[in-house]
Amino acid sequence: MKKIAEANVSNDGDYESLPEAWYPLQIENAEYMEARTGAFQVKVTFVVFDGQYKNRKVWNNYGIINKDGVENGVGQGMLANLLRAAKSPLVDTDEELEIEDIVAGMANLKVNGYLEPSSFNGKPGNDLKKIQALDPSATNDAGATDSGNGLFS
Repeated sequence: MKKIAEANVSNDGDYESLPEAWYPLQIENAEYMEARTGAFQVKVTFVVFDGQYKNRKVWNNYGIINKDGVENGVGQGMLANLLRAAKSPLVDTDEELEIEDIVAGMANLKVNGYLEPSSFNGKPGNDLKKIQALDPSATNDAGATDSGNGLFS
């Protein structure tokens, strides 16, 4: 199965990877930034907002422009799927939006995320495999994994 993107669970203490399951996630922060590679990405911080693992954090990066300055359609598509699952008005609009406007409107959006345990640089982490709306029957994007581009022109 193709994973949405790499995610990493906070390991500020003695945390273990979260068990494989669906988790209610809320976007705490989103930032458009240049990666060390020279590519541009949207770095998203999610927080589990309910259940046994409430307040645990998960990070996910969505590639927007690769280091050669070419748009990353796969990363843009995955970001669009996240916004669709969160029922954000920032996606599928006729209005042309800048990435900074999109990122500024992402805080507090909520989705369900399916996480699987992994390791990142030798530390426990999780891979974000799927995303869906909190009420998966309310969207056609439940478990969205396609790389379709519908966010950027």
